Amino acid sequence: MAPTQTAENGRGRTGRFAKGNPGGPGRPRGLDFRAVVAAHAELTGFCIEGAIIEVFTALLRQAREGDVAAAKFLIERLCGKDESAEAEGPPSQLSEAERIRRIEDLLETARRRREAADTSSAAAPRACRT
Repeated sequence: MAPTQTAENGRGRTGRFAKGNPGGPGRPRGLDFRAVVAAHAELTGFCIEGAIIEVFTALLRQAREGDVAAAKFLIERLCGKDESAEAEGPPSQLSEAERIRRIEDLLETARRRREAADTSSAAAPRACRT
């Protein structure tokens, strides 16, 4: 015999939630990952910024040694992914002038972001203990 709707369970004859049932509180929120990482770093003395710099330095070294994937990753992360480039087609199908324009655009974007980072990092306090 199928369950009937009651005040306790809020379900219909078929066992599904009945129309107008307010439901429950929903799934509880998970932990804030950033807060957990910050607490762990505080307890262990781990310097997150130092680790990021180490990873960036290793990627930069790999890119300078000719690792195309590392170079592409760095350019996309530092300059942003060029959505218009994907619409225009792969670089091999573009004219030389268009490829040069793309490189100049990437360099200009990188320059602007570096200037913005330099301005904001001067005011930002260091989070790592030395």
